Amino acid sequence: MNKYQVMMLCLGAVLASMTVAVVVLRNHGYLEDSGGFILFGVYFIVLVMAFALRYAGNDYASNTNEKTVPDSVSATSEKLKAIWGKAKLTTKTDANIRKNVKNLFEEYQALKKDRNRITDGAELKRKIWKGDLEDLFDISSADVLERRDILDEDKSFLISQREDRSSSSMAGVDVTEVAKEKKKKEAAKKLENRKRKQEAETECLLEKVPYR
Repeated sequence: MNKYQVMMLCLGAVLASMTVAVVVLRNHGYLEDSGGFILFGVYFIVLVMAFALRYAGNDYASNTNEKTVPDSVSATSEKLKAIWGKAKLTTKTDANIRKNVKNLFEEYQALKKDRNRITDGAELKRKIWKGDLEDLFDISSADVLERRDILDEDKSFLISQREDRSSSSMAGVDVTEVAKEKKKKEAAKKLENRKRKQEAETECLLEKVPYR
C-alpha cells in the first residue's frame, strides 16, 4: 500500500467515525437535524475510496512497467552477448557477464552519491570512471586467445580493442595519483583474469569427466 492509499483511507476512517458519532448523538436527542451532514459524509467517503483506488491503479501500473535492477542487468547482458556473438568471440558465463554489468552500475551509483564532493580524490575517481567507459567492456572468455576455433584475425581485432585509451581523459589530473589508481586497477584486472582462467580450466576438466 502506497502513501496515497494510506492518506485517503485515514481520511475516510476519520470521516466515517465522525458520521457514526453524529448518528449516535442524534439518536440520543443531542442533534435535531443531521441528515445533511450524514449525506455529505457518505458522499465524501465514496470520493475518498475512488481516489484511493485510482492511486492504487496508477501505482500498480508504475510497478509493472518499471524494471528492477536485476531485470535491467539481465537485459543489458543479453544485448552484450548478442553484440559479441557477431564478432564470433567466445564469452564468459552468463552469471559472470551479469556480475560485470552490475559492478559497473554499482560504481556509477557510488559516484552519483558523491557527485557534490569537490575533493581531488573524488574528481580523480570520476575521471577514471569516465575514461574506463572509453575502453572495451570485455566479456570475452579467459581462453579466447588460446582457442583454435577462433580465427587469428578475430583475435587480432580483440587485442586491438583492448588497448587502453582512458589516459586521454586524464588531462589536468595529478599524474602520480593516476599512476597509483591505474596500478590498483591493473592488479585487480590481473586477479580477475586469473580467476577467469581458473574457471575455464575447471570447466574443461569437468567436460572431460566421463558420465556414469
